[in-house]
Amino acid sequence: MKGLKIEKATSVSLGDVRGGTFELFKGMPGRQVTLYKRKKGASFANHFHKGIDPSKDPELFFVVSGKVTLFAKNKHGEEFECTVEDLTFLTIDKNVYHEFVALTDVVFLEYRCTQFDSDNSDCFSKEEY
Repeated sequence: MKGLKIEKATSVSLGDVRGGTFELFKGMPGRQVTLYKRKKGASFANHFHKGIDPSKDPELFFVVSGKVTLFAKNKHGEEFECTVEDLTFLTIDKNVYHEFVALTDVVFLEYRCTQFDSDNSDCFSKEEY
């Protein structure tokens, strides 16, 4: 779907008996990484971004552990639904409505090039879409 990219992470230490090493958001000039923990059954996001905040143009996530259902739709009328599991990157462009439902307890990271400011949030509701 236009405006959405999903890619499985690859370990940079293949064959290491200790386990995997993953280099996340490498080379990007960041200001903040937010860690989210959501419980099984929780519905979250349920919004879109206009790109006012550069961290939302695009929005960058990495699913550390767990499994979620992702529903997304864009301004071109395309709709998309899939299951996203651990060790997966998500890139969501501005103006793509997105919502998640946790199928298990889930932990994911959001990479930000700006610091979050709750007084100037770039989140807009489903009704505003």
